[in-house]
Amino acid sequence: MKLHSPTGCWTALIIIIAAFSLFAAAGTLLKSGPGLHSAMPAGYDVVMLKPAGVNLSIMGLIECPQLEGAQHVASGLQSRIVAADGARMDKFPRRFSFRITASLRKIVLDAPASALDFSGSPQDLLLKLKFRIR
Repeated sequence: MKLHSPTGCWTALIIIIAAFSLFAAAGTLLKSGPGLHSAMPAGYDVVMLKPAGVNLSIMGLIECPQLEGAQHVASGLQSRIVAADGARMDKFPRRFSFRITASLRKIVLDAPASALDFSGSPQDLLLKLKFRIR
């Protein structure tokens, strides 16, 4: 994904903040310590396909090599991200990718959060599944 506008940069920053919120919800908020990696989970959802009774897992991943080794330093309202070289990161890197994986494998995540009525084959749904980011 390419970001060419200031609005796009703010959108990317909101995405990374949302990713940190997911870390917090999972009890793994980074205070200071182990650095970030170039690939970071962005969340997941499990949907039950009815009437087949099959679980569809959808997982998001943010990939950004410039974040490798950076740290989230939490200090109240002064929370910030510091690059591996120690420089403060005020903007999200201009280039990153957002990968979405959909799977019918029996992956142990959570129980389905919702159900979707789909009369066709679950495998056919995977083959025709498309995503659009706005």
